[in-house]
Amino acid sequence: TTFTPPSPSGEITAVLRLPDGRYLIAGAFSTLGGVSTGRLARLNANGTRDTTFNAGAGANGTIHALARASDGTLYAGGAFQTFAGVASPGLVRLSADGARDDTFAIGSGIPGSE
Repeated sequence: TTFTPPSPSGEITAVLRLPDGRYLIAGAFSTLGGVSTGRLARLNANGTRDTTFNAGAGANGTIHALARASDGTLYAGGAFQTFAGVASPGLVRLSADGARDDTFAIGSGIPGSE
């Protein structure tokens, strides 16, 4: 698929194609097409921003990696200490709509995530 996504305010460092044809993108950008994203956004198959995905304030640092479990749960890892304003040093688990999973506790975090 070829498309031009809305302009990010910084680098895109991770892209994950989802089973439904949409894309999850992450990186050092805080806005996408002028809309605040918190360094994480989902794009529709045609490249437009998916407004049903909401990660709140998102990460306070760059997201470098994305993964999806077979149950649809999403994971984001990188150089951040908080996600949606809550301590999540280096790794966060999200629901399919972008909400942070508060039951996922990573303790002191991933070494080097500061």
